[in-house]
Amino acid sequence: MTIKELYESTGNNNKSIMLYFRKEEYYLQLIKETNTLPNDISKSERFYCWLHGITEIPKCPFCGKNRRWKDMNSGYFATCGDKECKSEGIRVGNKSSKRDYIASAAKARETYKARTGYEHNMQNPEFKKKFFEDYKEKHNGESCGVQSEKAIKNREKTFREKYNGSVRAAFEQGMIAKYGSVSECSRQNIKNLIDVSKRKSEEDFIELISKIDEMGYEYISNENNIFRIRCKRCKLEFEASRQSINIKYRNKKYGFCPICDYKASWKGRGVKTGYYEICGCKECRSKQLTDSHSGSKKISQNRDEKFLKWEKTVTEINDDVVKEHIKYDKYASMITNPIILDYLNNRFADSDSLVETLQRIRMGGVEEKPECELPGCHNHVTWIGRKRALFSRFCCPAHSAQCETTRMKCSETVNNKYKK
Repeated sequence: MTIKELYESTGNNNKSIMLYFRKEEYYLQLIKETNTLPNDISKSERFYCWLHGITEIPKCPFCGKNRRWKDMNSGYFATCGDKECKSEGIRVGNKSSKRDYIASAAKARETYKARTGYEHNMQNPEFKKKFFEDYKEKHNGESCGVQSEKAIKNREKTFREKYNGSVRAAFEQGMIAKYGSVSECSRQNIKNLIDVSKRKSEEDFIELISKIDEMGYEYISNENNIFRIRCKRCKLEFEASRQSINIKYRNKKYGFCPICDYKASWKGRGVKTGYYEICGCKECRSKQLTDSHSGSKKISQNRDEKFLKWEKTVTEINDDVVKEHIKYDKYASMITNPIILDYLNNRFADSDSLVETLQRIRMGGVEEKPECELPGCHNHVTWIGRKRALFSRFCCPAHSAQCETTRMKCSETVNNKYKK
């Protein structure tokens, strides 16, 4: 089932489909359909991009970095989230993450220019004159805030406290804070930072390979952080994402079934033996057995072929031969030898089928069907063909209901099960 079909089956419900992505097969399919996106984004962000056809993370309009992710309803923030970009966004009127603020600012300038002939209000002489007149009136004749006596005193005080009154000291502190040294070139420091980032990425990859080996698997290849690994026990190959490998390692699931992805069962025979190669459920055991016998005939198939060869060569038949060679009920439909068929059809006069005849012979030769257990009824019971009982106790359901023993058992069951 594709991601689109899966989404439609949930009624286009975002919360419901996120539950499906807990399964490895669906999450791997989502990663393959959004392989142009970065590998370190969350499941909800990756699905949001798939749903809206986004092949690349939207960029911040101020610095060019990736925008910050918010949630499934709102998508991305308008900026990358840095303090400078958020301040710039507020300056141009950034109040909603769904607006295009650059376009809004450009449109505002066009509207203002159409009305006044100026792109900005500070270019308008009339507005500028009125602005400074109002400012002087409010601030005791000062035309700018930085020219006020109070601002000048505060600036001088801050400079003395922070840099000891030295311009060189302020410069050196700024260089150390930004590049780590006064004398080293900033370009060299940037190069060092890139080298550190590359080494960190290589170290993370080597650490992941060691985790795969520790969990009992062998690394084969990697494509867009989808790792192909091979089980060292059963040699089965399968795919797993970086995220799922880290989760399984963190939760100490060193053994997990490659068929159903549940935790493998513990052998319980000491630390050396570890886990079984599968979880132990009936379906996975059957799948494992089927895979192990692929390319070869089943035991039952070989047995059936031997029976067909034998029944064609039979010239004499009796109960002992039937018990020895016709051991399974399914052989009744495979018999074509007229000697065997004639013997079985005439073995019991009250037999209803070949299967009943075979079962009665194996049970020691039940020559006649038992009679009904209801006192006074001498009818023969019916054949039911169960392993524990070949025949029913009563000839019909009506006689079963009339039996005193049956009534007592029913009454006892009702009292025990539905007693108030």
